[in-house]
Amino acid sequence: MLPEKLSTGAIKAVYLDNRSPSEVQPVLQVLELKKIGAVGPNAAPTKSDRFRLVISDGVHFHQAMLASQMNALATENRLVPLGVLRLKDFICNEVSKKKILIILAAEVVCGAMEKVGNPQPLEPSTATKVSLKELPAGASANAGVFSEAPARAAHSESDGTSGMEISPLRRQRPGTASGAPFERPVGSGAIARTDGGSMGGAKLYQPIQSLNPYQHRWVIRGRVTHRGQLRRYQNQRGEGFVFSFELTDNSGSITVTSFQEVASRLNEKVQVGKVLSISKASLKLANSKFTTTSSEYDMTLDQNSEVEEVPDDGSVSKITFKLVKIGALQEVPNQSVCDVVGIVKDVGDIQQLHSRTTGQPLSKRTVTLIDDSLKTVSLTLWNDVAENLVDSAEGHPVLLCRSVRRGEFNGVSLDGLRSSDFELNPDLAEAHALRGWYDSMNGLVTATPVSGTGSGRSQERKLIRDARNEEGRQAQLDKASYFTCRATIKFIQRQRLFYMACPETNKKVVLISPGRYRCDATDKEYDHCNYRYTLSLNIHDSSDGIWCSAFDEAGQLIFGKSA
Repeated sequence: MLPEKLSTGAIKAVYLDNRSPSEVQPVLQVLELKKIGAVGPNAAPTKSDRFRLVISDGVHFHQAMLASQMNALATENRLVPLGVLRLKDFICNEVSKKKILIILAAEVVCGAMEKVGNPQPLEPSTATKVSLKELPAGASANAGVFSEAPARAAHSESDGTSGMEISPLRRQRPGTASGAPFERPVGSGAIARTDGGSMGGAKLYQPIQSLNPYQHRWVIRGRVTHRGQLRRYQNQRGEGFVFSFELTDNSGSITVTSFQEVASRLNEKVQVGKVLSISKASLKLANSKFTTTSSEYDMTLDQNSEVEEVPDDGSVSKITFKLVKIGALQEVPNQSVCDVVGIVKDVGDIQQLHSRTTGQPLSKRTVTLIDDSLKTVSLTLWNDVAENLVDSAEGHPVLLCRSVRRGEFNGVSLDGLRSSDFELNPDLAEAHALRGWYDSMNGLVTATPVSGTGSGRSQERKLIRDARNEEGRQAQLDKASYFTCRATIKFIQRQRLFYMACPETNKKVVLISPGRYRCDATDKEYDHCNYRYTLSLNIHDSSDGIWCSAFDEAGQLIFGKSA
């Protein structure tokens, strides 16, 4: 026997009456479970796989789908055909003019059982409210039969109505003031529920982390945590402008991109720290290789999209930083991104350069930062930021650097990226403390540049012979061996001194026609590429010699010029 009866009438109530998970968590039987999106019956599971179900309450059956965060139920064989599950959270959406239930959260009640009842398909002609007359006498939700009666009774007590049904959309949620916006809990994965619409005249905002392409009429609200520059692009489909920014709420963050006239208009409107609401935009799967946001999707705005600045009522979390002391940068992995705050100790002059690959003019400026770790680091700024951020060290302002890349060029260095943000004298506790420290020293601070050690690796100098012996012992422990040595380059192989690299990823590109390059990693074509060193060289000291590899940064130091 079933440990719990099926919720008779739940299929009609959920699909046709739009009853919400707060009103019912039905117990249903899975008549069919099928993986879609796979290339073969034995194909390995992927993130793009989806599972389609046919669910039954013993009277009717209808189609449903597992949200991606629930795939483990099927892939781990916890949910099987003729098994029974309880729906804890779901959303009923219309796909290709057919209603389909997206299961957001569920628990398996039991494994495969005999088929319960003789369920029939739920047809549109049955689109009537679940009538109490249709239910067995004395039936209740506790008895495994779904009824409207408990919900109506609860509304009658709490709302003071007399048997009058209240729309779930207009119902006041516990713990919220009348007319106040209600933000739903953060979803546990790619898909979560949203009701859309308004409550008491105020908008209901969808958590960013719960956005998915199945939903419609959603509105999100978040704080702008990063904005890029308005950029001009040119490709085989033409040319135009592109502008993107990151929007963050208490649940997560998402990249928002716009093109052409929309990009130009938003470039003047979107500012870091502002709170915006967005609706009527499209979503597509984000490329995990190139995104730093938490959402599985990227958002694209068009002429019909609505972007509004809304009051900052304090409910949207402020921008947070993972600040690293300048002295601790030697422990940060090379080429990783970090946040740094420091006093502007020195500002170099603007240098006018030209891109070797595109011929476009570039502006470059080097700024030296110092903090209370008594270490300094060089920060390289480019183009508009180099020209407009800071032009002198007068007053020694505090500079906040968000998402700058840590490199090693003449020691540890920082490099501004397109995704980097900078702010002078920010209203930040760490910045105020740094200002107080520097002023208390009257600017008379002795500091040394932070030295690069290759991501916290050993600076102990060894002979190559000793390093070889150490390497053997480390190999037995399945560990890499790091050391510093003083050696002479004896030979450099001339074959494959450099390679053609993708402008975005530095992955190898292929020349497909004169002036056209293709990158398999990004699946894009480019009108230029970067040349990067990849050297194989033999070095010797007084004890022994060893072959080693050197890449672009080391190659530039060896040859004194770029590839």
